[in-house]
Amino acid sequence: MKKFLSFSFLSMFVFAFSAFTTVQQPLPDLAITDVQLVCGETRKLIVTITNVGDGRPNRRVAVAIRGMNTASKHCIGLGAKRDLDPIKSGKVCVLEFPLKAPNHCDCDAGGFEFEVLADPDKLIQETDKSNNRQKFTF
Repeated sequence: MKKFLSFSFLSMFVFAFSAFTTVQQPLPDLAITDVQLVCGETRKLIVTITNVGDGRPNRRVAVAIRGMNTASKHCIGLGAKRDLDPIKSGKVCVLEFPLKAPNHCDCDAGGFEFEVLADPDKLIQETDKSNNRQKFTF
């Protein structure tokens, strides 16, 4: 009986100690900081994602683009999605998305609306999710 109590006491001490010594890791904060529509021979969207948080994501980062109106949907197709390696704190990642149907994308006409989403499936714990989605009109 004495051994059982001493084992039980030791187990409770280890459990209590581990519960109080857990350290919170700093969280990332993925932000869409710039989107450009490039017109010319090759037409593309250039997207800049910045980790403005103190931590690094614990998984790959997904970035998605959606056309928000008819003209934009013709340009980007049904949408585009890329997976990136985790972006370190303070670092920037620039992605290029070629337009799927450039003959339908008259840059001079304007009226393009795109939505860019970082972590569209909300799999990464962050300090601020409100800057993961931005709409741009060109």
